[in-house]
Amino acid sequence: MPIRLVCPSCSAALSVKDEYAGRAVRCPKCGGVIPGTASAAAPSASKPALPSPLPPVPQEPKAAQNPFEVVNETEEPKGERPAEPRTDSRTRGDERGERPARRDRGDDRNDEPVAKRSKRKSPDDDYDDRPVRKKRRRDDDYDDDGERPAGKKGRSKLPLILAIVFGSLILCCSGVSFGVYYVLQKAGDRVQEVANDLKNKADQAEKNANRPPISITAEELVREFKADATAAREKYTNRTLIVEGKLSDITEGIKDEAIVSLDGLPPPPGQFIGMSVRVQMRKDDTNRFFSASRGQTVKVKGKCVGNVADLYVNVTDATFEGAGLDPNPTVPASALLNDYARAAGATDEKYNEKAITITGAFVERVENESILIVTGPGKKGGGKGKIRAALSFHTKSQSDRFKPGSPVTIKGEYAGSRDGTILINRAWIAP
Repeated sequence: MPIRLVCPSCSAALSVKDEYAGRAVRCPKCGGVIPGTASAAAPSASKPALPSPLPPVPQEPKAAQNPFEVVNETEEPKGERPAEPRTDSRTRGDERGERPARRDRGDDRNDEPVAKRSKRKSPDDDYDDRPVRKKRRRDDDYDDDGERPAGKKGRSKLPLILAIVFGSLILCCSGVSFGVYYVLQKAGDRVQEVANDLKNKADQAEKNANRPPISITAEELVREFKADATAAREKYTNRTLIVEGKLSDITEGIKDEAIVSLDGLPPPPGQFIGMSVRVQMRKDDTNRFFSASRGQTVKVKGKCVGNVADLYVNVTDATFEGAGLDPNPTVPASALLNDYARAAGATDEKYNEKAITITGAFVERVENESILIVTGPGKKGGGKGKIRAALSFHTKSQSDRFKPGSPVTIKGEYAGSRDGTILINRAWIAP
């Protein structure tokens, strides 16, 4: 009859053949040694005595028959559960002194008893049937010099950065290219417009050159531009005109050319400036214009280039075509100085704010390149009184003539006297 045994180490209920009674056997579950018993009776409830040291257990061959027959774990021995005998781990190398594990009664898939493992595992215990979970390495477990394994976290971001950089460069280059193309396209269109405009003007100028010039007075020309500037520009722009009018002034232009002003319309009430004709003379024809006096009727021939608001009509590349009679008095310098010496007040009243031509004067000195001091006949400084002429324009050839004792003819506007000196403003030197 089989003998029932309880393993003191894992509390497994076992049965052994009666022929092995009294012999120490090894538990097939936990490997612990079960001391031999003489009977199948369950241990008494009293505390068992400590077993005596056992002799060495003979090693059985691997092919030997297992002497144990496993008893159903759900079947427990009747009566009181025997107490587990204490074992000495120092003398029993295979016994660990572990507490028995609680049996799992709810798992029907495994009928074998589950041994409770010790909380503190001995370094000598190499037997462990539980699966070992591999510890995940964290980022800080790697050394600075160690290589990180390839994976999601270790994947390099360099390709993404390069893609973003190159994409941005492509977008920027595309934008710049489009901007340059747009600017060049607009510039090309503008250049083409200017070229077409110049070509049209050249064709119109050639066409107008073959037409006869239009003769018109300065007053009529200004009046037409004043009434309808658009219609007047279509009629007279780039046409050659012969304009007749009264000489108002001669001034110096930006390019040292003579600018002649012809009277047009008087200023409206409450204003000080009227509309006139502004004539830009040719340099080779400037000296001929200096023979005319302010207020004298003159004729000029030039090309009309439009108007500037209600200020003046422009005529360029003009030549002097002739002049009428000079309505202004012509007085020798000696006679003017003698009249002033006898009656200064009467002389000022006679000529004040009137155009006058003074002949027979001699240069005494030049001040600030535009102030000419002249006297009557005689040696330098020998005349009676002096004449101070403020020049509005003079050429370089005229400046070479401004030497002490040189004779000059002055055309200007009488402006009174001061400290025994007659003043002439807006003057020029006649050729």
